[in-house]
Amino acid sequence: MKIFSPQLNRFAAKVLGKTPLQTVLVVPFLIQIVGTVGVVGWLSFQNGQHAVNDVAAQLREEITERIRDKIQNYMSIPHIVNHLNVQGVRLGQLNLEDKQKLEHHFLEQIQYFDSISIIYTGKENGEHSGAIRTKNGILISAADASTNNRLARFTADSQGNRVNRVQISETTYDPRTRPWYVAAKAARQPVWSQIYTDFLTRDLAITAAMPIYDDRGQLLGVAASDLLFSRIKEFLAGIKIGKTGQTFVMERSGLLIATSTAGEELTARGKEAKRIKAAESENPVIRETARYLDKFYGSLANINSSRQLAFEVDGKLNFIQVTPFRDDRGLDWLIAVVVPESDFMEQIDANTRTTILLSVAALVAAGILGILTAKWVVRPIFKVNAAAKALAMNQWDTKLTLDRSDELGELAVSFNSMAEQLQHSFTSLQESENRVKQFLNAIPIGIFIADTTGQPYYINPAGKEILGQGIIAASTENLRKSYQVYLAGTEKLYPADRDPVLNALQGKSVTIDDMEVRLNGSKTPLQVWGTPIYDVQKILSTQFVLFKILPNANLRKRS
Repeated sequence: MKIFSPQLNRFAAKVLGKTPLQTVLVVPFLIQIVGTVGVVGWLSFQNGQHAVNDVAAQLREEITERIRDKIQNYMSIPHIVNHLNVQGVRLGQLNLEDKQKLEHHFLEQIQYFDSISIIYTGKENGEHSGAIRTKNGILISAADASTNNRLARFTADSQGNRVNRVQISETTYDPRTRPWYVAAKAARQPVWSQIYTDFLTRDLAITAAMPIYDDRGQLLGVAASDLLFSRIKEFLAGIKIGKTGQTFVMERSGLLIATSTAGEELTARGKEAKRIKAAESENPVIRETARYLDKFYGSLANINSSRQLAFEVDGKLNFIQVTPFRDDRGLDWLIAVVVPESDFMEQIDANTRTTILLSVAALVAAGILGILTAKWVVRPIFKVNAAAKALAMNQWDTKLTLDRSDELGELAVSFNSMAEQLQHSFTSLQESENRVKQFLNAIPIGIFIADTTGQPYYINPAGKEILGQGIIAASTENLRKSYQVYLAGTEKLYPADRDPVLNALQGKSVTIDDMEVRLNGSKTPLQVWGTPIYDVQKILSTQFVLFKILPNANLRKRS
């Protein structure tokens, strides 16, 4: 089965054939390592990115669920307090006319619900009673005939009695005109007020209100509890969202309710603190998130289900999850959780850098190991090569010593055995050649041996004596002139078409007796036999030419 084309195989053989063996062994090894490390690194990075997306999605989902549960629990407390107080009135446990006991009840109740800033009631006759949490402790809040219907704050003793008045409003206070009272009276069920800025704490707050009816369905007043969003803000700030992730809650109008960062919901304008829209926040993450959501959905009012999205802030990718939050009393907010991709990719990038460093170290180590291994493999091959060259130069005492028991060790043993056999064969060949030379030198007939190009490479002593000279370096066409070989009885060089050497080159065996050699003015007639000699593959290897001096009788006869 041919994997590569013949042209490619020839090209590879041509290129690799000129490359040192050590390079051939090391470079492909390093290329494989680089390729493997590169592929593994790329796959690791891709898997890391997928893992980042999955982890970021899970994190946003979990954090959103925690925030939703926290807000749901937190926002249920004011209505629970109101429900307890309304039920207390219905069951006769609370008397709206007994101001001292009512105020004492509120003082005790507010201590158990630390997320509530004020618990109070407004009556149909315009009176107000309650307990308020301040920086200086819990105070009684009241507006009735004893305060000239102005809103006053009192310290209280352990029995809940008023002690000292610490604050009083300049104008009269009528709870029946307040938005929370009007809304509860109109709805005839528990309601939420609009979000507003608390006068004392300057924090955002909201009022939960519930109407109080008697057995005949007559409105007696409204029970109310104020809740500060500072506790929600503290909760959001305490959530760890990656490294720099943020979260915030806003109304459908875009007005911020609470954020995980400091001072984002309100801004001071003149004497009043104004609420800030998320799209106008100084925080770039909050601002760009709100703008992106408004643009993506067309309006924040169109967000009806939880969804995970991704967008860029200052060229950096951010993951966002926006989730609606609603209750059956009118709340309709949006919870947003934003996590920068860099929070997760920082570790991935660090791991990538570590992987690259380890890969480089592994590559260097592999390169060093490959070079050492290649040397370990190539060194004995070099020794074999040097020993083979020494044998080629007839250095028969060359021995290959490799202290190894592997294939190269076996190669050394085989090489030494081969060297010994070659030495024996060469010695035998030399002895045989000497015997042949002695035999040829002893023959009284001239012997002339030429190679396949017609160049002579052996002439025995008898031949040298007849020709008058030994081996001459001349072309085949010039041999007859160099050796002064003529056609007997003429002045012409012996014809080429009848020349025994040229005929033997063409694979013909010939015998002639009309050739003479002229030497120092004398003519020596010759009888010549020429024949080709073939190797075992029947390829012409040499020409063997015999010649002897003709008897004088033959010479006289021919003359």
